[in-house]
Amino acid sequence: MLENGHTVGNGHTLFSRQDEEISHRQEEINQGIQQIRQYLEVHVQGLARDAEKKDNEIRSLREELQKAKQHSEGNSQLINKLLGELSKLHNDIDWYKRTYEKRSLLGTIREKIFRKH
Repeated sequence: MLENGHTVGNGHTLFSRQDEEISHRQEEINQGIQQIRQYLEVHVQGLARDAEKKDNEIRSLREELQKAKQHSEGNSQLINKLLGELSKLHNDIDWYKRTYEKRSLLGTIREKIFRKH
């Protein structure tokens, strides 16, 4: 006899086979899910290590940048100081030129004589 397309006499055996197939498929699915989890865990850990390395690199580069900025500011101050000294020396050279090169010998002697008195 057939009842819903299954034999009534061996109905228990037919359902047992279906249960076994379902159980087997569930086992395969669970194994697949486990493999996927393991794969993701390994890759997530790798990505976390990479992110930590990159964070350390960024931190190091920021420290180097800060040091370079400080060094640059120090160099800028030194350059400004040296430019000021060069300007003073240039003024001194101009004064010597005006005093000793552009005046006549007679004018320089006369200035020195009258300065003493």
